Amino acid sequence: METAVFEPEAALRVPLDELAQIRADYAAGKHAELAGSLRCYLQMNHDKIYAFKRELECREGKLFSLETAVRLFIFDKRTVDPKLDARAQLEEAAKEAWIRHEKGSKETYEEIIRDWNKNYAGAWRLHRTREILSVFNMRKEEYLRVLE
Repeated sequence: METAVFEPEAALRVPLDELAQIRADYAAGKHAELAGSLRCYLQMNHDKIYAFKRELECREGKLFSLETAVRLFIFDKRTVDPKLDARAQLEEAAKEAWIRHEKGSKETYEEIIRDWNKNYAGAWRLHRTREILSVFNMRKEEYLRVLE
């Protein structure tokens, strides 16, 4: 049976400048909390990941490596720590509110947050998924050992 391969950077079409920024942020320690959350997430979802892998293989009729199955699982779920993501997303929206108020906007904080959610939340989620997959890729040997 053929083994399927999933490359998240190709599937998500991560622009090289964005990937470079994610790697630079990782090197600077900005993704330390995310890296820890990812490790815990993988430990807590060990059985679900293996079940997901079996379902994929059954549905697609080909074998999937554990690495590929993990990447697809993460891509499917889009988060590994909803609380961490909510806090990070709120921080981004709050930055937008601060910038607009510095520029003299009379909008309320709530109006700006609603506007940010409407206009930027989807792109933020895609970027966050890219960050998670990139962190996984940079530490995949460690993370795959967690699942053995």
